[in-house]
Formats: sequence, structure tokens, C-alpha cells
Amino acid sequence: MKFSLTKHKFFKIIQIIKVLRNFFKGSISYYENYEEIIINLDRIKTPIIANLEICNGVGLPLFSYSKKSNHPFVLSLKYGKSIEQITKILEKYFSLFQCETVYEMFELKNQKFKSIKNWEVLMPWSEYSQKQWSDMVRRNIIIQNKRLGIVNPEEIQWTWARPTSFEKIKLEANRTMSIYKSILEKGYRRNDGDDGDIYGHLLINENMEYRWQSIQGQHRASVLSALGYDSTIVRIMKVIKRDDVLKWKNVKNGFYTKEEALKIFDSVFYSKKNKSMQNWLNYIDKLCY
Repeated sequence: MKFSLTKHKFFKIIQIIKVLRNFFKGSISYYENYEEIIINLDRIKTPIIANLEICNGVGLPLFSYSKKSNHPFVLSLKYGKSIEQITKILEKYFSLFQCETVYEMFELKNQKFKSIKNWEVLMPWSEYSQKQWSDMVRRNIIIQNKRLGIVNPEEIQWTWARPTSFEKIKLEANRTMSIYKSILEKGYRRNDGDDGDIYGHLLINENMEYRWQSIQGQHRASVLSALGYDSTIVRIMKVIKRDDVLKWKNVKNGFYTKEEALKIFDSVFYSKKNKSMQNWLNYIDKLCY
């Protein structure tokens, strides 16, 4: 029987060797797959590093990394043959994805969510309050805008939903293409630095099914999905179980009701489609077929 070592397999082996080396140093626990996590779930202390399936990954705000992904960055790489085409697809996304508030994003009924912008979206299981989260995200967006050379960095432009300028879209297209070329040529190489991994939260439902939601490294996750990787190393910062809903901070403090929190969990977990996505989804149908 012949053994075929593809480029993806080779880089994955190197990746796992590096993780295991750090594990034996006692720095962080490593799990080869989700089944190992389940066996040790009650004893796990985050952060952990785990090798998880790409198809179970979810990005912000609601798009999965599966083979049927409707994530704009994944699709722009799959169907854009040049930087101009990638830019055009992303420009279409930002014009068609009509979600400007948390109210629209999760189709919530409480009117108070109409005043919370898409970029301010706070997960019910977050340890932050809404104000703390909004302030932190605002600072991070401005820092990133300055790093990217945005002309008006103080203007809030979120990477994942409008309003976003054409300048920002072009920069995101170039950034995504640069990561794509690097991983295509060299494979995905994680490291132990602050920005060395895709960071995520592990979401588990009552049936012990899982999703990992990326909170940092979405461009890398999108590229891995577009390139057809089956799995990747994710640094899990928190484990969220659906049946712990009443323990989540922003449910306990009354910001979300139990029903609202579960609706958000399920929307993320199942990458649920909503009205604000419809024009984008119609465009995808034409793009793919």
C-alpha cells in the first residue's frame, strides 16, 4: 500500500509537532480532535489548543466555513480569479448584506437592539458588558484602520458588515489575497505568539454537537476553507454549553432574556439565514451556478 504525503498533510504534521512540543513543555493542553475534548470536558481549563474540523467553524457575524459556505471572504477566494474580481465580490457583499443593527442580525423582538450597531454585537456568554464591549471594539477598529492606512481611521468601518468604504474593501481584498498566496505556497504555519493561532470559542449543544466560532484570525480561517483544508489548529479561549444559558453573564444581568440568548446561540451554531442576508444569498446563487 502506497503512502501519499500531500503538501497539506506535510504542513499539518509539522503544525501538530510544534503544538505537541509546547504541550510537553506544560504550556497548554492539546487535543487531537473533538472526541478527546468531550472525554475530558469536565476537566478542561481554557485556553486549550485543538485540531478541529473546518466545516464546523463559524465566522462573524453568522457565516460558516463549511463547503457550502456563504462567507464573503471564502466565496471571493473561490470564485475571484484576480484581485479585481475578489474586490468586486466583496463590494457586492457589503452593498447587499443589509444588516446594520443587532436587531436585524438576529431578528430579535426587543426594540432596544435597534440602537446597537452590527459591530457592537455582544455574545450573551461574553464576560464584558455592552458598554465595555462597544468601547473595546471601537478602539480595536480604529487601531486596525490606522494600521491599514485608512484615510479617516476614526470612522467606524467594520470588516464584516456595512457601512464600509471602497477604500476599506480594497484593503481587505488585498489582505485576504496575501494570506491566500502565503498559505497556498507555504502551508498554514501557526506559532505560539499572540497572533499565532486562529482564536475561537467552542459552542456545544445538548446533543454534544459542536461549532467553533472564530474570534480572531477570520481571514486565515476563510483561506483554509477556500483551499479545502479539512481541519486546522484553533486556540479555544472559552467553552460555551447551550444548557448553561442561565449561567451566562449577559443573561444573569438581564441584558438578554433566556429566549434571546438561545436564539443568538442557535443562529451562530446553525449559521441561520435571515432577511438581511437574502440579497447576498441571491447573488451567491448566481455566482456559484
